[in-house]
Amino acid sequence: NVTDFSASGDVELGGNFSTAGAQNFGGNVSLAGDTSMSGVNATFSGIIGNDNNLSLNYSGGAISLGGSYSGIADFTAETDVNLNGSFSTSGSQTYNASASLSGDTTLTGISASFAKGLEGGGNDLTLNFSQASTLGSLSKINNFTSEGAVDLNGTLDTSGSQTYNGNLTLSGDTSLSGTTGSFAGAVEGNGNNFSLNFTGGEIALGGSLSGIGDFTADSAVSLGGNLSTSGSQTYNANASLSGATTLSGSSFSFANGLDAGGNDLTLNFSKTSTLENISNIGNFTALDDVAINGTFATAGFQNYGTTQLNLLGDSTLEATGFEFSTELAGNDHNLTLRSVGSSISLSNQISRFGSVNSLTIADDLDLAGNLLAHTLDLQGNVSLAATVDIYGDNDATFRGAIDGAHGLDVLYHGNITFLEDIGATTPLQQFSAGYGGSDTESITLHGNVTTIGNQFFHAYTVLASDVTTTGGQVSFSGDVDGAGNNLTIHSTGSTIFSGNNHTNLNELAITADESNIRGLVSTSGNQSYAVEKFRISENLTLLSGAGNINIGSAQNEAELNANPKSGGFNLAIGDANQTGDVAIYGYGIEG
Repeated sequence: NVTDFSASGDVELGGNFSTAGAQNFGGNVSLAGDTSMSGVNATFSGIIGNDNNLSLNYSGGAISLGGSYSGIADFTAETDVNLNGSFSTSGSQTYNASASLSGDTTLTGISASFAKGLEGGGNDLTLNFSQASTLGSLSKINNFTSEGAVDLNGTLDTSGSQTYNGNLTLSGDTSLSGTTGSFAGAVEGNGNNFSLNFTGGEIALGGSLSGIGDFTADSAVSLGGNLSTSGSQTYNANASLSGATTLSGSSFSFANGLDAGGNDLTLNFSKTSTLENISNIGNFTALDDVAINGTFATAGFQNYGTTQLNLLGDSTLEATGFEFSTELAGNDHNLTLRSVGSSISLSNQISRFGSVNSLTIADDLDLAGNLLAHTLDLQGNVSLAATVDIYGDNDATFRGAIDGAHGLDVLYHGNITFLEDIGATTPLQQFSAGYGGSDTESITLHGNVTTIGNQFFHAYTVLASDVTTTGGQVSFSGDVDGAGNNLTIHSTGSTIFSGNNHTNLNELAITADESNIRGLVSTSGNQSYAVEKFRISENLTLLSGAGNINIGSAQNEAELNANPKSGGFNLAIGDANQTGDVAIYGYGIEG
């Protein structure tokens, strides 16, 4: 039943030491065992713990721990305490009442918890605990440093810096603010919201941030690694990437844009993300739906995989290559693909641009799969890496050469125009153009066509220059308009003209195993049929004006083979205006 206790020298305590009043220790207190001290208030010059536990419980106000403290195992304060200097324990530190700082303070031990927070008084606080420390509301701290893991909940506002050298766990919605912030470890949100507001410069978030609810950055941030939220990500200041980064959540916004610094970026947001104000990306990957309106450029590849790309307006994509496994939502806008290297690569099995009004590929194209586009304009050369179909509803224009040891089928219901040679450098395996059966279809050739196998022209065909076709079977299903140019055919199989009018040709020269021609063939110059078999299956008229007509040759006679329809057929060579010679070297006319 001691009221007040005072010791001017050193004392040794163990067990419970309780007074009804004050306790004053002028010398060191040495603990002989686990010790619990209680009273109204107390002053200490120093405590030597000898690896024992210490518990303080005073009712009269804050206890100042400003002296020398060492050797304490677990420390518990049930009373308010005021800290100053270095306070080290070999075990935990538990502050169940208010804690405050009267000077710069370093706390060291296994773990710490502050049930009612900590008032810094404008002083620095450093925590160095080997296990995660639970921090309640910390306020009025100047510079804050945690060398170990910490658990945060609420607001931590510092007038100076915040440095987290260990992992950070959120046990509630957390807001951090100060001059600068540094996060060396991971941040685990446990579904809680996390916001940052630092005024002194860019905050580096280089570790893994996961399990966060909503994330808000009111200060500039540098991202690297993975940042995963179940909710939104809002960047109200500048954002940049310090390394390859994956962002995932429900939605995102970059008020001042995102500078990727040449690093790779992967986006995975459940709501459609609009790609705007994002620059200097290396490779880009979208794991969920995205939208663009304008230009979106990367230094590397753009992979849209099985996600959908939505066009909100006429747009341009710039990259080294693209992958589109799902049809774009073009919304009848125009799309241009542009290369930042030497060519564009479309590497997936099929690229679908059916709802795009017009697709323009502005550079050379390496094509490894089918391509669907409503209207198509290929402005560079095309290299085939596989047998492909290119198809759509309207027109298609090929402004460059087409090469590759694979097959190509171009299927459009409108005008198909080839401005350069096809297969001149590397012959195609086979080639076809046009659906056929429609008066709106046409094929315009400005160059030669070379294939190993067959060639099929399934629509009205116009020659915009002299054309040579070289391949297996060469077949024209529609009429041929020579536009005053020469047509030369080298076929290792059959040459077939199935249309009714093949006119306006200058000269026609066919070298083939067999020809099967119907309708009218009209040239202003010579016609030459160097064939093994000249087959006639329907009415045929050959007109050459002043030009000569040669069927077979003296050295290689043609087999003249007629298979008339019921009722017979007509074969007419020349007319009243024919002044050129007609020479037929053949045998075996049948029918």
